Amino acid sequence: MVSVNVVFTTDLNYLKITVFAVKNFLLLNNSKTPHFNVYLLVLVNKHEKIEIEIKGVKIVSITDDDILKFKVSHHISHTAYARIFIPDYIDILDYIYFDSDIIFRDKLKISDWLDFIQTDCTIGAVFGEENNYEYIERMKNIDVSIKKIFNSGVLFVKHCDFVAYKRFKNQITEI
Repeated sequence: MVSVNVVFTTDLNYLKITVFAVKNFLLLNNSKTPHFNVYLLVLVNKHEKIEIEIKGVKIVSITDDDILKFKVSHHISHTAYARIFIPDYIDILDYIYFDSDIIFRDKLKISDWLDFIQTDCTIGAVFGEENNYEYIERMKNIDVSIKKIFNSGVLFVKHCDFVAYKRFKNQITEI
């Protein structure tokens, strides 16, 4: 049987929205094949606790000073960094990542995931929103080529092993 890891990350500010996204995913993808291992990673301060349960979802609290050292803005939060370091928090190397504000309209097309797993790629993503005029103008203002950016709201991630993951993590943290 095919087993697919699905991961959502959030913080307490977006927890309600993320719970909706997770339940939306579970409602549409409730068949026995493929089997989904669903994880919800919640970034919290050291003294905060989350009290939530969702049937069929493994909920993990993250208190990580390494993530808190990264620069944030109104476009990038600490949870954006957490999606890169998921193998530090749960023992998986391959997964599909979904943003907290995603709305699923249909079942997950598992054939896309199976095709990706066969490639040599580490991350699969959709390129930037070329059809969104406002987005293109914003990227021009910060001198970024549309060809060099991608939408990180849905990611296919595959690390060959934990050694490869550590190498990938070191490269990312040097940027």
